[in-house]
Amino acid sequence: MARSLATEAVLQRFLDRIARDLERRPLDLEATTHRLQFAAALGRCGRGTHYELLEVATDAEEGEIHAAYQRIARLVHPVHAERVGLAGRRGVAELLFERATEAYLALSDPHRRSAYDREAAVLPQRPPSQRKAEAARLAEELLERARTLVDRDDYHYALELLQQAVQADPTAAECWALMGRCRSQNPKWLHMASDNLRKAVELAPGSIEHLLALAEVEEKRDRRDEAARLYRQVLERFADHVAAQEGLARLEGGDEGGTRRRWWGS
Repeated sequence: MARSLATEAVLQRFLDRIARDLERRPLDLEATTHRLQFAAALGRCGRGTHYELLEVATDAEEGEIHAAYQRIARLVHPVHAERVGLAGRRGVAELLFERATEAYLALSDPHRRSAYDREAAVLPQRPPSQRKAEAARLAEELLERARTLVDRDDYHYALELLQQAVQADPTAAECWALMGRCRSQNPKWLHMASDNLRKAVELAPGSIEHLLALAEVEEKRDRRDEAARLYRQVLERFADHVAAQEGLARLEGGDEGGTRRRWWGS
């Protein structure tokens, strides 16, 4: 992948410039509409092309690209974090602003745009190995952002990022696993949590952590036979695994108590 155009220094200049613009001309958008438009922009982040992120045609003129960037940069600037439900959790907005700025820098310069059109925008012309490596890097970046949000108990936006990550790289087992763990926090989503964790186990069959998380979710769903089977699978590999021993003991002993929470451990 080409070196990022939005270096730390460049990005800070754009952040400052858009912040000053917002001070002069505050965003005239109702809060609910703002949040919906922010979510839509997040949905475009990480998939498709720079053109799709900025919502311009591939033959857009320089003025159109500039106007499109101004529009999305004003919409997703991190100063709006609290307004769009990210109070104290600016990471998602920072990522989105960075992606939009990268797109603008690539498309606003004719030489960079020509290179981008050759190397990235026309996806079938890129070698499959290159596309796969880029997708894996993007998924890893989104995963790291999601982990930060999870540490702050912000599961909603963590899920938004993880959904983008698995769209970019459906083989990213850690992304599927963290998605399942996020969804396990909501009793209504346990079936989806189970599906996500099964996908993680399928992609990374050697991961005891994913297998144990799946067992715990199945126990929460009161699928006792399936949970016991999964705990036994863990113990077949690690006979002294304490959490698996305790889980199996709960099931075999008829303990209806809650499952130990250990989702975010090492």
